[in-house]
Amino acid sequence: MGVATDNGRVLVIFEGTRVAGTPLRRFLSDAGFVAASVPVFGAAVAECLARFRPDLVLLEVSDAILDKTIAALHDDMPAHDPVPVMVITEASTPESVRHALEAGARDALTTVHDRTELVVRIRKILDDRAARLELQRENRVLRSEIDREEFETPMDRAERKRLTDQIEAVIGGEHLTVVFQPIFDLVSGRSIGAEALARFSCTPIQSPAAWFSQAGRLGLALQLELAAIRAALAQLASLPADVHLSMNVSPDVARSPAFVTALEGTPLERIVLELTEHHHVTDYRPLVEALAPLRAQGVRLAIDDPGSGVAGLQRILDLRPDIVKLDRTLIDGIHTDPARRALISALVMFTTEIDAILVAEGIETQDELDQLRELGVEVGQGYYLSRPGPLPLLREIDGATATAEPVAEPPTAGTKPFARSHQSVLGDALRADGEAQAAATAHQTLTRLRLGSSPSLELARARAVARANAELPRR
Repeated sequence: MGVATDNGRVLVIFEGTRVAGTPLRRFLSDAGFVAASVPVFGAAVAECLARFRPDLVLLEVSDAILDKTIAALHDDMPAHDPVPVMVITEASTPESVRHALEAGARDALTTVHDRTELVVRIRKILDDRAARLELQRENRVLRSEIDREEFETPMDRAERKRLTDQIEAVIGGEHLTVVFQPIFDLVSGRSIGAEALARFSCTPIQSPAAWFSQAGRLGLALQLELAAIRAALAQLASLPADVHLSMNVSPDVARSPAFVTALEGTPLERIVLELTEHHHVTDYRPLVEALAPLRAQGVRLAIDDPGSGVAGLQRILDLRPDIVKLDRTLIDGIHTDPARRALISALVMFTTEIDAILVAEGIETQDELDQLRELGVEVGQGYYLSRPGPLPLLREIDGATATAEPVAEPPTAGTKPFARSHQSVLGDALRADGEAQAAATAHQTLTRLRLGSSPSLELARARAVARANAELPRR
């Protein structure tokens, strides 16, 4: 708040030689002030005012030059922030004090024999100055707010109405398109899924995330998200029947009855919901309860960011997802980063144990793709494989690419949207009937996935073989 009184800056202007002001300056310094002194004559006063920037000027001059000195000081001070002046005069008459006050001084002392009184009165002036400066600052803030209310709010309201009308037009079916990014089986090279991504063709040109954020500020987030979901579902029939549709959904929308209504008549076994969280969720129980009926009918749940510490792991435990997606931040440079490789190899083992599928997002180079395959990540998507685009969907990578019409026969009822006959081979081998078959199949699977080149996966292989051997006597 303003200037602290125990650190006030006091400038002593004295009449006579420089020695005359020195005792008073030293006394003020000992009392806790930042003090300086300058003789009244010459150009040094104006320069010292500008350089020292005092909170109080202490004048130790005679009555004969008092009026002229105070007038000159006021001329040298900024008009918006005049520095208070206190006068010390040798005259001991009331007329001398009145003369000083009439000349523009804030206070006047006729003697400095009582140094305690001098300190008290200086601090009182500095307290008043600090309070005045704080009041001025608050008045400026208030004036600024009033100005914004008077001049900017009408523009804000007009802009708000324009944006509201624009987003409502999108919700009504205008300016909204959906593109699809294929999700590939990295072993076979076939597309097994497609992530639906909303795109907006209206101005201002900005990212889809910015549009959804803007809708949230206008109270239209749920409606806009549902519009994007309906637009994606409208194209499900144009996807090959062996390809699932993955849609982004926020917890608020997933819990809404309107979302359940939007899914009516949809083959739910072909739907994957990718949970997006723009705000931290502390209690997942309402979401789990809302999704339970849909998941019982075949809907799969995907979550991302498994590497975000304890919170990410706790979210996996709370939601028990069918799919765990690796964010681009974990994929970037994985072929040169042993720590990333170790983390992802651990997640491969972890998702296998919880019967979930690990999907790598954001694959952008051949090196990243090769490394992910080596680590045992068998599902992925990214610009290197295929950028988002309109249908028809790219069907293959690592060989001849082709588009395909929907297959004649839909998948068998109850088939998971991620066909992963190879994903759980190791787990199936460890549960297979027959001791020799289990051990041989486990070894062949690990060899096929080329796990041996990673030290961390060598350890995983040893543990898997040990588990298989440990189970043999019990079979």
